Amino acid sequence: MSADRPLRSTAASQSTSVEAPGARRAAAPSGDRHSCQNRMRGPASVVNPAERRLFVDWPSAAAGVVGGLRQAAAGAADDTRLESLVSELGQKSPEFETLWKQADVGFRPAGVAHFGHPRVGDLRRRRNRFLIPDSNGQHLQIYHAPPGTDAAEKLSRLAAS
Repeated sequence: MSADRPLRSTAASQSTSVEAPGARRAAAPSGDRHSCQNRMRGPASVVNPAERRLFVDWPSAAAGVVGGLRQAAAGAADDTRLESLVSELGQKSPEFETLWKQADVGFRPAGVAHFGHPRVGDLRRRRNRFLIPDSNGQHLQIYHAPPGTDAAEKLSRLAAS
């Protein structure tokens, strides 16, 4: 990662998610590293107030996380970890329960992720997701800012801090 093009990337499958080193500092200042380290924990961000404050369009972000869990869990109907997670999150969050019952499937499509970062303010980054061939459903998700943009400058400042 060069200083002028900070990237955040995540490779994920049904049960794991691996994030680029140092990416969380720039991506989510909540400090909750667990919300991206394990796909089965990722939906816990729906009940995390710090994550809620980070996303400017929270309803869309929350729906994408829950839909992504449904997609990642496809074919895992007998997974007791999934059952336990859905039950726990449904008890903690009426919003999660409502989104889960809607049964929308799928990660958020490529587009712009809009954050309200507490240290640098308004931050818009491109979001792209790429399937990894022959990997049993893993994908790579990248958040980036085009060079020369306000977002690229802000990410450079965050990476340097």
